Amino acid sequence: MYCLKCGKETADKQVFCDHCLGVMSDYPVKADAKVHLPHRTEAATPKKQSRKRPMQPEEQLAAMQQLVRRLLAALIAVTVLFLLTAAGLVYTYKSSEALPTVGRNYTINTGRRP
Repeated sequence: MYCLKCGKETADKQVFCDHCLGVMSDYPVKADAKVHLPHRTEAATPKKQSRKRPMQPEEQLAAMQQLVRRLLAALIAVTVLFLLTAAGLVYTYKSSEALPTVGRNYTINTGRRP
């Protein structure tokens, strides 16, 4: 049988493994508390484990190279977007500098006399 809490294999007809019983003894349940345990059959399987096969060193290297290429492409894209945004802001600032703002009733002295 398998532990109902962690899925580790237990002794015959034992509901929880020794480790989980030790942890649960730190938090006792009142005698009048109603506890509903799920029903498990004898052929119950432990918790599912990852079915991925281990990667060979060549596969790991290829995966890492692909990750580096993707990260580099993302970095280049972000850099280009940043530069375009900065250029747009500079252009907007420079072009709005020459236009008078609505509501301005004064002029800026440029140092030249009229």
